[in-house]
Amino acid sequence: MLDAGAHFHLFDTATGEETLKFPKQGRLLSNLAITTDSKTLLSSACGDGQAGNHPVSLWDLSSGTTWQQLLLSPRACSGLM
Repeated sequence: MLDAGAHFHLFDTATGEETLKFPKQGRLLSNLAITTDSKTLLSSACGDGQAGNHPVSLWDLSSGTTWQQLLLSPRACSGLM
């Protein structure tokens, strides 16, 4: 997994080929974690200071779709910006 520019990029470690590209949500302090079964990605980011623009998302790595998202208040990142 690579966090670069406006996207997260997922690569096949055997071939080095990019397998999925996810849009980055928010613009500051992106955090990524992949579950031990390699099926789900958790991403979190502080947005641009607007209410509800601090997403925590769960992504299905087989399809590249978001299957759950929580939008946090501006206070969630207030001490980090």
